[in-house]
Amino acid sequence: MGSGASGGLCGGSRSSRVATASSSADGKTSAGALKYRAAGDDEESKSGLVRFAALVFRHGARGPGKSELKPFLDTDVEAQWAPEDIEELTAVGREQMRAVGRWFASYLLQGDGASLLQGDGDTIALAWGSSRVQRTVDSGACFLEGLKGEFAARQPKERRIDYGSDEATDDRFKAWNGGEFRKAFDAQVSDGDGDVGKAFASRARESCDLIRALCTRHGQATPPADATTDLVKLLRWMCYFHCMIEAERFWPTTATAGERGKLRSALSSEEIEGVEEMARWVWQRRFHTSGWGAVIGGTLLADLLRDLRLGLRVGEGNRSSSCSSSSSSSSSSSGNSEEGGNLERIGVYSGHDYTVLSLLTALGLRSYDQVLGFGAHLLLELVQGGGEGKPLTVRVSLNAVPFPEPQEEGGSSEASVRGKPTVVLEKPLAELEALSLKLQEEAAELLSKARAAATPAATT
Repeated sequence: MGSGASGGLCGGSRSSRVATASSSADGKTSAGALKYRAAGDDEESKSGLVRFAALVFRHGARGPGKSELKPFLDTDVEAQWAPEDIEELTAVGREQMRAVGRWFASYLLQGDGASLLQGDGDTIALAWGSSRVQRTVDSGACFLEGLKGEFAARQPKERRIDYGSDEATDDRFKAWNGGEFRKAFDAQVSDGDGDVGKAFASRARESCDLIRALCTRHGQATPPADATTDLVKLLRWMCYFHCMIEAERFWPTTATAGERGKLRSALSSEEIEGVEEMARWVWQRRFHTSGWGAVIGGTLLADLLRDLRLGLRVGEGNRSSSCSSSSSSSSSSSGNSEEGGNLERIGVYSGHDYTVLSLLTALGLRSYDQVLGFGAHLLLELVQGGGEGKPLTVRVSLNAVPFPEPQEEGGSSEASVRGKPTVVLEKPLAELEALSLKLQEEAAELLSKARAAATPAATT
């Protein structure tokens, strides 16, 4: 297993225990450190006890990706970016991730996650998994820095999850990048007789005027109104336009950073809104209606569900009735095992917007109403109790846009998360486990079909 990474890369609740001001060293607030009282001390605790929590988040603000520069080759939009800007987490992005870490600390210290801090010991154990891409690793380190800064004597201590190989890591955080998925989706879009292809052709024609105006203004060859194939390609490029707009919008405003606003300054607010809506539409079709999104997010979902189940057992204190009677141990890919008493009941996962989006799809959500912003985070909680006979429940909450606006020039240097995650799904754990098994079967079938379609027929 990998060792925990340090943070040095970054230059009335329903909880089972309710926070009150005291001289305890567990946490820091303006009223002093925090002390907790046990579950059952208040009526709100009857809503259930959180036994495990996992937070999956998108990285913070960054420079544009290489692919996002495609529509802007040899234009002033491309020329404004230095090589060192590309793909990298910015100072704004680092502070955003510290802010998400601070928010998660408040969830653990004062919110529903307070039950996860029960137990003795000098540290609070958590597992950290990450995409291999440097900006996500840096985002995770900044998140941990923000998290730890809110604790005093008893510090969170992370164990970096080792997935065993680059391929296994990518299966969890960047599975959409695989050639099979891309080719299969491209084939769906190109098939004029299929539902996906028809939908793209119709939307491209509907948005023809805006697409043509944007491409004319920014140096791309402008297709004629009846060139459906070219319009569909440019419709898909609206995702790149949106990402470029966001990269410019959240670029640091310091004098040393330099300005990055060539695209935004050339567009009206109505055009920017139109670009975002087209990008949202494309992403919804790619992940929610193509059939591939749930498969792409299925591996990470299976990991999380195993950890939820194991987190319940360690939450019960690893009593003989739950664990030690097992003849063999089982482990999740995060390294949690049914044996021993040191299992983490907190997991954090630093990924990409597509990581969060595909995980939402795997959970059964089929509507993508709001484009995920930088630092977007998805909280999964295993909830026990809350009523006689009530099954173990997984509660899923999303904060899609925690940073709706960049920080104002001259304001506080410390960012803060806007709002809090909104519950988007509550299902029994057993139901989600059954769904995960079904996804594994569907993934095997889809991959088999994709490979068969990509293999030339044998000649006789």
